[in-house]
Amino acid sequence: MKGFVILVIVLIIGFIIYAAGRKQEIEKQENAKKPPVVQKVEKPAAPAKPGKTEQVSQEVQGVINYGTGYTQVKAGNNAKNKIQNIQQQQNQRQQKALEE
Repeated sequence: MKGFVILVIVLIIGFIIYAAGRKQEIEKQENAKKPPVVQKVEKPAAPAKPGKTEQVSQEVQGVINYGTGYTQVKAGNNAKNKIQNIQQQQNQRQQKALEE
């Protein structure tokens, strides 16, 4: 199982490296086709959008978390917290009912 997880992680990292290299190649090709710009006009800064590499890295992190069991542990902890909150609310309601 550990070998499989390591294989998946290596494949994902390889994919990220490949995607980043491919993006640079495409940008170089596009820049080679464009004529040189004589004067640059600065535009106001647009809100930052997550790039493809950021999306891929988030997906990779999700796979790693799932593979290491972090996702399952987090889901279990969230369920326990919800149950505890419900129990506390129920206990408060019972206390109020007993006091009345």
